[in-house]
Amino acid sequence: MVVASPSPTHPEKVQFIELPIIDLSAERSKVINLVTKACEEYGFFEVINHGVSRDIITRMEEQGLGFFAKPLGDKQKAGPATPFGYGCKNIGFNGDVGAVEYLMLGTNSLSIVERSYAISNDPKMFSSAVNGYVEAVTGLACEILELMAEGLRVQDSSVFSKMIKDVDNDSIFRLNHYPPILCNNNNNNKDPSFHANKVGFGEHTDPQILTILKSNDVGGLQVKSQVDDGDHGVWVPVPPHPTAFCVNVGDILQV
Repeated sequence: MVVASPSPTHPEKVQFIELPIIDLSAERSKVINLVTKACEEYGFFEVINHGVSRDIITRMEEQGLGFFAKPLGDKQKAGPATPFGYGCKNIGFNGDVGAVEYLMLGTNSLSIVERSYAISNDPKMFSSAVNGYVEAVTGLACEILELMAEGLRVQDSSVFSKMIKDVDNDSIFRLNHYPPILCNNNNNNKDPSFHANKVGFGEHTDPQILTILKSNDVGGLQVKSQVDDGDHGVWVPVPPHPTAFCVNVGDILQV
């Protein structure tokens, strides 16, 4: 789900702020304080030493790259996304013209196995990689939610994590692929802003409890912060990190 922002009435600003990178292997009380502070100030932070192995991440990335490298006709066999499956659409609000294709799956292991036959030439390998990744990241999500609950001094620290441990939870696994925006001086469009205004994914908020994002080594992610700029806020670039996961507080958890 993408929530469009109202049309801006002021110039958008980009400011380089050092966003929190939290080492989850540090002393627990320190980690709780850092997570709480990051949620209050930014609603966003990165975590390292998170326990999700490089092998699990690499296997998942390889399967994702293999799927998106297929011809469009082959990818469409895994769609349409209603809501699960392959989707491809233009996204753009307020002049943010861009495109994204994605593969969206539920996190139920049997559902992943069944859908893998329309996704991969090697369904067993694909479902094994996805299920391994989902299991590991679900564990990470539970740990982060319990840290948040302790930071809020909730008596039952599992109050949030129980929602995604439930067998019938509505967690979603999503792979996004942003086709490259080719820029060269010989393009037929002479408007210099033609490429400058293109983005992969328009401005939005995440409606769910928590988003845990792993990006590859391509930059472009930005988060909006209210720090140091009153009501307008500033866009803060998030450089790619070789091992970190990005954590974004969703609208439901904020409420």
